[in-house]
Amino acid sequence: MKEFMKWFNPSDHDQHHGKPGLPFSNSMFDMANINKYVQQSIEDALKPTQHMFDSPHSTSNSKEHTGFDYEVVELMLYYIVQIRLPKETDMDALRLTLGNCKLYVEGIGEGKKTIPLPGQPSRRNISAQYSDGTIEVRLHKKREDYEKEIHVFY
Repeated sequence: MKEFMKWFNPSDHDQHHGKPGLPFSNSMFDMANINKYVQQSIEDALKPTQHMFDSPHSTSNSKEHTGFDYEVVELMLYYIVQIRLPKETDMDALRLTLGNCKLYVEGIGEGKKTIPLPGQPSRRNISAQYSDGTIEVRLHKKREDYEKEIHVFY
């Protein structure tokens, strides 16, 4: 027990050990060091990292992998899919189809392209808007917490 108490109350206090009763150095109590640590922590937290783009909240694929460029953003009530179209796209040949947690795109290059969605959207109130070479598809999320009363017969 004495060894344990020595850790919290070291008897030989020099500048390196810091304030009596604390196992920290004096430099840790310096406001300039604290400010530097907080600033560095904020910068590290705000840096974009690869795992942020792999999360279900925002998905982006490059043209090299899929043949077309798109981005999926998950909001509170919607999934927003933005598809950037090549200039030579024939809008009359373009077809969008909603599947099981997927959006299918036909008319861009060869074959049917698949865009994975973070969840299953509702099949109601789907809209798509074309502007400046980009199609924005707005999909309402399905209400997963929908409650329906169940009657018990007796």
